[in-house]
Amino acid sequence: MAAMRAPSATAVASRTSEFSRNQLVNSRAVVSRDRRPVRSGSLVVRAGDKPASDKVKIEFEIKQKLRYGEQLVVCGNSDKMGRWKPNDGVHLKWSDGDVWKGSIEVPAGGYVEYKIAIKKKHGQPAYWEKRHNRIVQLYEGGATIVAKGAFGRDVDLKRKDDKMDKNVKVNFNIHKKIMYGHEVCIVGSAKEIGGWDNERALPLKWSEGDVWKGEVEMTPGGVAEYKMLTRRIRTGGEIKQEFRRDFKRMVQLHSSGSTVQVTGEFKGLVDIRLKGAPAYKPEAKKEEKKEEKK
Repeated sequence: MAAMRAPSATAVASRTSEFSRNQLVNSRAVVSRDRRPVRSGSLVVRAGDKPASDKVKIEFEIKQKLRYGEQLVVCGNSDKMGRWKPNDGVHLKWSDGDVWKGSIEVPAGGYVEYKIAIKKKHGQPAYWEKRHNRIVQLYEGGATIVAKGAFGRDVDLKRKDDKMDKNVKVNFNIHKKIMYGHEVCIVGSAKEIGGWDNERALPLKWSEGDVWKGEVEMTPGGVAEYKMLTRRIRTGGEIKQEFRRDFKRMVQLHSSGSTVQVTGEFKGLVDIRLKGAPAYKPEAKKEEKKEEKK
């Protein structure tokens, strides 16, 4: 049987991308042997665009050396991140240094979960990074968050063009009705909240409505993990943490000079936003109009 002739680079570039429904713009572009193929879907936002006040833009810069034809994809729990389907996720573009870049805008408020996957060629199953889901908290509407790191390793978060030269204030407002003589405290990974030492935990002060309040300044950058606990005032003892040992809450410190407010219930859900910011309403899903049968 005669050997099949390989298609030319020009023919490959003119085809419809297997990673997107959009056709490649420049059908005459020739793919260099030294560069990764650049494919982009309709979900990628241009780097120069500034998000609206009710949106948060996330710019990804992920380092990973891949084989020709492979591509990094960001998949997550939102529609714009593909609902964990690599074909529908955010396809990153290769750049010098094997850094894959791309961006996306998501509604402000709450958080998104995601992972990075390597999309194989010829329809082979994607290879997912082996780690827990990554999280980006979206408490600052109108901001651009840069997620920079490496595939399968740590990814740092920071607000774009932020010098990170000012501390981040974290304001806690926790509702909990407890026995007289006890208090609600915050203990966590940062030294400002005890470094997981219950004896050095941050005590909150009671206010009307059984809301316990407190504020602490933390070094910008990274993530502060924490838990809530109750303990007897002064005498010590009778320390009760809200959850089992392996469950931890977190607050991301990617906006220096800001005050992040944590409001919620002991052993319940918490809302994280910038202090004084309005509550962001989730986008309403558009209902499809069904034609009536005649």
